[in-house]
Amino acid sequence: MTQPSARPRPQSQAGRPLDDSPIAQHIAIEQLLFRYAHAIDRPLAEPDALERRISEVFHPNAVVEYVGRDYDGPTRFAGAGPDGWLRYFTNWRDMHMRKCQFMRHATSTPVIEIDGDEATSTSYLTGGAYPLAADNSMYISHGLYHDRLVKEGGRWWIKERRIHILFVLRAPPEQYRNP
Repeated sequence: MTQPSARPRPQSQAGRPLDDSPIAQHIAIEQLLFRYAHAIDRPLAEPDALERRISEVFHPNAVVEYVGRDYDGPTRFAGAGPDGWLRYFTNWRDMHMRKCQFMRHATSTPVIEIDGDEATSTSYLTGGAYPLAADNSMYISHGLYHDRLVKEGGRWWIKERRIHILFVLRAPPEQYRNP
């Protein structure tokens, strides 16, 4: 009878590929992009976790730019380095905590181009903001993430992210609440 292998199972951390193969690089980048959605949605339930979660996704010298519409109309933000992007996400979280019971973001259909230790990605975003008050509208945002990624220290990071909101749908309570 053959003994089971004692070889350890491969494990990955944020943005760290399991090996050097092209498919492992793509998977590591996809997981990094997906991890972003979890990083920004969970802080509504765990406010103190935002800095740690978002720091696992963005390079310390990352640049984040947001262009589009928010609850109150057209918005534009750009921030560089941890003070810039962390301030943006902290303000964003605080605004949503005052208005939302939870958020739900989805990153989908990423097109990833890898060139050595650099990559670009464009993916779709869908974000839902579910209000605290039963008589408030729900907002669903649609747009694109345009990313430039770098591989440093054996792992992938988002180095530049442009968040481009194309449109925001507003659903009054009678359209999304169960009777």
